[in-house]
Amino acid sequence: MSVLTVENVIAGYSAGDQILKGVNFHVGEREIVCIVGPNGAGKSTLLKTIAGLLRPSEGSITYQGAPINGMKPHDVSRHGIAFVPQEHNVFGNMTVYENLEMGGYIAPKHFRARADEVMKHFPILLKKKTQLARTLSGGQRQLLAVGMALMVDPGLILLDEPTAGLSPAAAYELFSEICKLRDAGKAIALVEQNAREAMAISDRTYILVDGKNSIEGPSPELLANEDINRIFLGG
Repeated sequence: MSVLTVENVIAGYSAGDQILKGVNFHVGEREIVCIVGPNGAGKSTLLKTIAGLLRPSEGSITYQGAPINGMKPHDVSRHGIAFVPQEHNVFGNMTVYENLEMGGYIAPKHFRARADEVMKHFPILLKKKTQLARTLSGGQRQLLAVGMALMVDPGLILLDEPTAGLSPAAAYELFSEICKLRDAGKAIALVEQNAREAMAISDRTYILVDGKNSIEGPSPELLANEDINRIFLGG
């Protein structure tokens, strides 16, 4: 069953600059779906459009069967979708705990219970809850950004380049945590520069080229395809 369905979506940053040119995409329950492709293919634009940061000029986006295209970001969040951008995703001059509070602003009554749950899931955040976010390592900041997203108890998490700038060890740890979120019942759409590693943990992969669907299928099958490896994965 699809949690999210994107059909024939056209979207961009202006009427004359449509990055997405009729994209189709879906995410199922308890599924990690990876989105890869060359620079400028529209990967991040797709996530931003789902999250309400961009308004599609054509097409439809439904979440749990209800239309959400054209909604404002806070309304999309209230429906159960959390977006973790690549950059500027934590408040550096606030403590870890204050960042979690900011993440849960749409449901303040449940803040303490949600914060306790998030810190239970990510023990390092509990250990460092009084520290300023800017003092954390890159991997810890990304865990905090994901923790902030979890504060609204989303059914679907959109992750845009979560391992950008991380060491291989920190990236491995973050991918492990993403798998745990899937196992805990979350659906996840993942745009990632480390395409091979992301595809290795994902259930299905979409390859976008020039704002359009190029190839899609089970991630293990695409990883095993020599042509896909040569053309899209550099191997």
